[in-house]
Amino acid sequence: MSRVLVGLWECHREINHGVLWKYFSEFYADGRCRNWGTAERDGVANHFENSGTWRFEGGKLFYKVEQSTIKEIIGRELVDPLLSLQEDEVIWQNTQGDQVVLRRLKS
Repeated sequence: MSRVLVGLWECHREINHGVLWKYFSEFYADGRCRNWGTAERDGVANHFENSGTWRFEGGKLFYKVEQSTIKEIIGRELVDPLLSLQEDEVIWQNTQGDQVVLRRLKS
């Protein structure tokens, strides 16, 4: 299951109650990952970048944030239930209850 997630993914969607997220996620086979993009609310876009480690366990995606431009999430482990995992699309539910859809750009 973990091998399917390895690669570069894109998310462009309104999640987190009115915030438009446009970002990329890259998952590596060695368990590392990084995310970068913008979060826009009321026409104001803020750039973000973060990196850390990831793993699947018990049908959930665990993401430990080690570095981030969003200081409040450094050191946190985010746990998101996996709803669907396909070769070109992944859907999970984030901690706020929103569905997050990632589409593969490359393996």
